[in-house]
Amino acid sequence: MGLMNGEKSMTERSTDTFVVDFPESFGNARFDPQYIREAVAAVTYYNGTVSEKEACHLANTTRRQFEEVILPKFGLSVTGGTDEDASIEIEDV
Repeated sequence: MGLMNGEKSMTERSTDTFVVDFPESFGNARFDPQYIREAVAAVTYYNGTVSEKEACHLANTTRRQFEEVILPKFGLSVTGGTDEDASIEIEDV
């Protein structure tokens, strides 16, 4: 499947850097960069902002690891969280 007009492949996409300012109440708290990458990957995938492939790339993990470990770590599932998705999961049981 080719790229649509104006789309860039994953290797051509630029990377964005963002800074998060935490309140002073966080003190000198340290955050694991990998944990933050996984959280951003999981949430943006779940919201439909990025594909699973892009999320796996961001989280630096395999598809299986992403689906079985990372998404559940953040209380998310591959199927999403709509009522329709829940109905499908229940019917499959």
